[in-house]
Amino acid sequence: MKNRRALIFSLSLGILAVGFLTMYIKNLENHFKRQYEEINVVVATKDILRYEKIDESMIGIRKIPKPFVQPLAVLAEDRDKIIGYNMADSTIKKGEQMTQTKLALIGEGGISPIIPSKFRACTLAVDEISGVGGLIRNRDTVDVIGTFRTMEKNAKVANNVESVMLLQNIPVLAVGRNYIFDRPQEMQNQKGSLIPSRTNQGNNFSNITLQLTPRQCMDLAVASEVGKLTIALRSYHDRFSSEAADERLKDTRSSTESVTGIKNPVELRRPKWLEMRGEEISLVP
Repeated sequence: MKNRRALIFSLSLGILAVGFLTMYIKNLENHFKRQYEEINVVVATKDILRYEKIDESMIGIRKIPKPFVQPLAVLAEDRDKIIGYNMADSTIKKGEQMTQTKLALIGEGGISPIIPSKFRACTLAVDEISGVGGLIRNRDTVDVIGTFRTMEKNAKVANNVESVMLLQNIPVLAVGRNYIFDRPQEMQNQKGSLIPSRTNQGNNFSNITLQLTPRQCMDLAVASEVGKLTIALRSYHDRFSSEAADERLKDTRSSTESVTGIKNPVELRRPKWLEMRGEEISLVP
């Protein structure tokens, strides 16, 4: 009888322990299910190059655990909202989650979204020489040098030239009308690309747009009216330097005397201009 009671007691404790263990495992399972809930997100089924229009063949649906869903990922229920309405704003690799940060609405281009708060976009006219030979690209940083003709108090004509470092380490927002960053050459004529081919235009441009403060825009407007402005392209590696600008250059002037060593007045060269005849462009001294 005692053994029977002990057996029943042991079985009861065992059943109770199994019940508690089952409840613990179930609660733990529910916890992880909530934490790692699978979300249906839109992914790329092929490599999508920049500026390609999004169509059905490019995207699919995949279940991703909640902690691994990227910020601003496009959910399955929003799939139809991007097909035909969006283009890739940067290259999207096969299997990558589609995010709003890599998509742009067709026809919603413009430069204002990339201008930081409290800054302005100010455009500066350049030519083949003052524009660094057409080698400037968006996201480059540049310096702006102003060259001015000066004269002595008693002189009637300008007999000196001085150059001043007006601005340093200024970001380039746009080159000509191209405010969208460079794309691969093969994309220019690819079917489905939203950007027309410009293979015949080369790297020529007649203006660049800089990111400036309102005051710098005002100063640049005055300087462009009274002198000639030249762009100096900064090294890519300088943007990581703690010394973005050389303060000494602001107080240093390059003049006819400091450059040539000639103290006497120098006859200044007549200005040059570009002569355009059809497709032919020549520099006239």
